[in-house]
Parts: sequence; C-alpha cells; structure tokens
Amino acid sequence: MSILLIQGPHRDAPAIAAAQRLAASHAAHVVPVACADAAQIVARLQQGAHDETELVLLDSGELPAADLADHAPQLRAALDALGHPYIEVHDASAQALEPLLQPHHAPLLTVIANGALADSYAIALGVAERRLGARAALAG
Repeated sequence: MSILLIQGPHRDAPAIAAAQRLAASHAAHVVPVACADAAQIVARLQQGAHDETELVLLDSGELPAADLADHAPQLRAALDALGHPYIEVHDASAQALEPLLQPHHAPLLTVIANGALADSYAIALGVAERRLGARAALAG
C-alpha cells in the first residue's frame, strides 16, 4: 500500500523532520513530496497520485494567507479532481483547508493537533493504514 504525503512549507524544521521520521517508520510505503508554496501543491495534486498511491496525506504547512487566497480556486479544483481519498494533516487549526476552500471532494478526515505536528501525523497515518488495510481485506 502506498500513501502520497504532500508537505507544504514549515518554519519548524525539527517538527517536520520528526513527522517525516514517523511517516517513514510506518508499514505503508509513504512517498513524501515537499512543496514550497501553494502553486507547487496545486501542481502536485493536479499530477494525480502515481500508480501505486492509494491515499493522500495533505499537509499544506504554513502557507502565507495571500498565497493561499491567490490559489484557492486552483486548490479547490485540484482537490475536487483528486481520484484518491485524502486526509488533511496540520499542527494549527488556522491551517485547515476545507473550511476555506469548501471542496466538493472533502477530506476523509482532518487531523489537527495544535502545536504537535508529529501527533497529527501519527493519528493520520494510523487511520490511513486501517483504511487501506480494510480495503485490501475486502478486495482479497
């Protein structure tokens, strides 16, 4: 099973490093993709997930409000066109995309552990693995 992890910019390098180590330690194959801004997140979502991706973890990071506002229509369209379930992962409630964008293809789950990015990742990865495991059991 494969999980695409799209990560936006973070100022707290130790927090993102801890989250990445946690993601790498899970049973699922996690493919991290770092994005510097909203345009790169949109581009990665538009590319669609690679062939083996079954679920997307979307950590938009600390996007500047102006960048997010400028790309909101493109982000909404990219999420609506995404062919996989996705989970939003954040360490601050102000970073949640769904309330701002209101996409038609809403996230499976939004995880926010204020000030604790690694905790958000742990919860999101646990849910993702259970969801993908259940899907595999039904298919098998």
